[in-house]
Order: sequence, then structure tokens, then C-alpha cells
Amino acid sequence: MTQQVVDVGSSANDGTGDPIRTSMIKINDNFTEVYTELGGASLSNLSLTGNSIISDDTNGQIILDPNGTGDVIITSGNLGISTSTPVARLEVEDNASTASMLVKITADDQTPWGLIIGNDTFSTTDTDGLSVAVDDAGKASLIVRGASSTLAFGTVATEFMKMDATGQVGITQATPLANLHVTNASSAVTAVTAQQAKGIIIEGSLQAQLTFLNTTSGFGSIAWTDANSATLGEIKYDHNGNILSFTSNTAEVMRFNAAGDMSVGNTNGDYSQLGIVGPVLNVGGADNGWVQTTHTDAANDETVGAFYSADQNGLGSGMSLWRETGNSMLLRLTYRDAGLNVVEGFRLNGLGNV
Repeated sequence: MTQQVVDVGSSANDGTGDPIRTSMIKINDNFTEVYTELGGASLSNLSLTGNSIISDDTNGQIILDPNGTGDVIITSGNLGISTSTPVARLEVEDNASTASMLVKITADDQTPWGLIIGNDTFSTTDTDGLSVAVDDAGKASLIVRGASSTLAFGTVATEFMKMDATGQVGITQATPLANLHVTNASSAVTAVTAQQAKGIIIEGSLQAQLTFLNTTSGFGSIAWTDANSATLGEIKYDHNGNILSFTSNTAEVMRFNAAGDMSVGNTNGDYSQLGIVGPVLNVGGADNGWVQTTHTDAANDETVGAFYSADQNGLGSGMSLWRETGNSMLLRLTYRDAGLNVVEGFRLNGLGNV
């Protein structure tokens, strides 16, 4: 656009004091100021048509320059703030800004949402898409709206975690089968029961593992609780002493020490070794039930297996199998006297002699 100037005559016939001439001079001054501020002859690359501002400059840029630094640049359909070469539809560069944030979106509540990211195929309405908002109570929300939508998380362009439309979460699992489904490798299982789907699934092909990490003085446990007790039932491993214990109805009922010895019904350190081979109790079956003890030491003159019953004072009686020299076996019935001495009251040898 070429600057136009209204001819107001020469100074010899300047008509000083004429209101019309004075107005024309002011118009010239104003147009000159506007023309200069807008860049002078460069306006030949800019045109105003209706509601459009069009640039036919060779670089195709429109620059909004409020402080002389080219803060906002529109080029090839991209909008850049503090950058002259925006590579996205909107790019914001900090440009050494000391501000605490680059973009701020403020809304009264979740209506309207602060930000919605949609897709031109799936998110065809305002009720679909990824929504970001902070409500009046300060709760921040990241919600995917839409009946069949999912929310995925990943790194290095790879998805590692997904929340489906029902709220089930899968970690390295594209189709979670439970509230939380963690997969190391596929087990080829494609369905679980309704009860199993209400909890946690840990899946692997050869190994599926749940690990508790503690200090050497800590403990790890799995607890069952209700409104009456925080530890109604519990499986607990105490690293301070290396004890594995089991709790039922808030009371410890069984524990194992580091040697594999077992204590049932008490926690005072009284352990015994228990080995069970075959059925201990057989109810209603065709076979008889039995209890078997196995002793691997081949030495003579010692007990191979024994059963003993005693009271709180140590008094009681028992039955034992005794190996003598020559590998002959004796069945012995014994008892403890008032001095807690073991007294043999009956024996039966391998020939049936008493």
C-alpha cells in the first residue's frame, strides 16, 4: 500500500486558521504515524479483505510484534509463540522466559473442561476425547470420555499400561482380565472366573511371582481383614529371626523357623520336626488311613520313630520303634515317671516275642 497525502496548499496560501485545512493537516500527520509504525512500504505484502489478514510475502509469515522481538508468528498454518519456525499447529518456546509457566488454562470447574484432545474419527462429538481439568475442590482429572474409550500409558513409543472402559488396569497387558492384571509373559489363559476378576492377576509363562522387599529387620505379610480386625488372618515372614508364621482369627496358629522346624499352637519357640508321608486321615475311603514316620539314619541302638503324649509337667507315655544291633526292630511302650525318667514298660521284637 502506497502512502497517500492530502494536498493542503503552500505556505503562501496556507489558509492558517481555516478549520478544514487544520483538519486535513491532522489527518496527514495521523496517517504518517500509522504508516511508519506499520513498517512503511512493507505493507505492500499485507492486505485486509473482509475479516482476513493476508500476507503475500515470500516467507508467508504474519508477525505480531508488540515489543520488537517477534513474539507471535503465523507461518504455513502454524502458530508460533516466541519461535519463528513453529513445526506444529501451536508451538510455545520459553525463549529464556523467567515466567513460572508457559501455558495456563483456568476454568471455573469441570464445566467447561480445561483441555480436550480428540480424534476426527473416534472423537466426533464434544463428549469424546481425553479431558483435563481441575475442579473447585482442587482435584485434578485426566479422563477419557466416550463409551468404548481406553487410557494408555507408555514410553519410547511403546504402550506399557492401559485402563479399559470398565476401569480394569493392565500392565504390559493389552486385555486386562481383573481389576489389576500384571503380565510378564503370556500364559495363554484368556478367561478367568468372576471372583478372580475382582482382584489382582500376576501372569507369566514359566514363572508368575509376587515379591516383598524388606530390610533385614523388617517383615512382609499378606493380611485378611474386616471391620472387626485389621489382621484377622495373616501369612507373615519376619526377617528378624527368619520366621514364617500363620495367623487365624487374630491369633498365630503355626510358625516355621529358619531350620524348617514347625511349631503349632504356640509362639514360645518350642519347635518339632514333622514329616508326613501318605494319608494321615482317610474318612469314608476304601483304604485305611495311617501315619508313617521315616528315619534316614542307619545307626543302631536308637529310636527310629516315636509317638509321645505328655501333660504340661512332662508326664506321659509313648510308643517307639527301636533299632538294635543287627538291625532288629523292637516296638517299645514307655512312660515318664515322677522324676521324668523314661521307663520302658513293654517291648515287642520282630519275632513277635514280648
